[in-house]
Amino acid sequence: MKGRWVFNQWPAPEAQDLAVLCLNYATDPATKQRECALNQPNKMYNLPYRKTSLRWLPDGCRPPPPATLVERKPCMRKWLANGKKVCTLGDSHLRYLSRALKYWSESDVGAEFPAYGLDPLDNLKHEDLHMEQVSYYVELWGTLPAEQIQGKLAQCSVVFTSFGSWQMALNASISNYVEQLAAYTQVLARLAQTGVHVVWVGIPAHGFNVARTKPGCTDLRLAPVVATYDRLAYEMVHKYRIPFIDWWEPTVSLLEASQDSAHFSWNSPPGGLLLDKVVQSLCAHTDAHASRYLRI
Repeated sequence: MKGRWVFNQWPAPEAQDLAVLCLNYATDPATKQRECALNQPNKMYNLPYRKTSLRWLPDGCRPPPPATLVERKPCMRKWLANGKKVCTLGDSHLRYLSRALKYWSESDVGAEFPAYGLDPLDNLKHEDLHMEQVSYYVELWGTLPAEQIQGKLAQCSVVFTSFGSWQMALNASISNYVEQLAAYTQVLARLAQTGVHVVWVGIPAHGFNVARTKPGCTDLRLAPVVATYDRLAYEMVHKYRIPFIDWWEPTVSLLEASQDSAHFSWNSPPGGLLLDKVVQSLCAHTDAHASRYLRI
């Protein structure tokens, strides 16, 4: 998803927000984090993408259609046949995606999605989530045994997956990540051969946060590091012909839209764009013209 953010009008109301870079750092013993701007995070983290004047302009292709305008039932009918589900497998970024897909799949065309955090399940961490049409499975390290992955995903017709953020946070060596990635993608490739639609979602950019600013720099989630992990993942999944959605490019240039310097809700511009791309991947089969948009 190489490209850039542009304004579709000027003056743009978001320009002032974009001029303020928010650095989170530890001050509160209870939360270990202080929200900047007088305890108010940048409002862009919960500002629906299509309600802003920001638009993602990809290089060499057209942007995906807005997910909110895509008919749900014709799209999901194929994936929900025989009791199957759309699934995500990975860390908290994939959990966010599962919640976005839940709100999208259960809403009407044109409907707005609830703000992040209104439902307690939005903040349920390190647990599998089972919703009506979507399931999320925890996989932080890419080290689950093949049989366990296959067992978890037995009822999935679609799997969006990735891992790597935790390895970066704990300074895992690149060679270890490559070894884990190779084994993991082999499992995914075998899963894809059974007819499951498998898609890798790239790691988003990370901004300054409490861990990164600790003495000794124990967390090196710096831009070049994230980009390296993303590149390695792309090369590996491309080898097995697994589609790859790049989320690095849209997030690295819009870190102000994250509520915690690491996550982007479905109502933020980067989160809304990711949902557009994911829905495009899901629904291409329902629209004869959709293939011209699909470049993941």
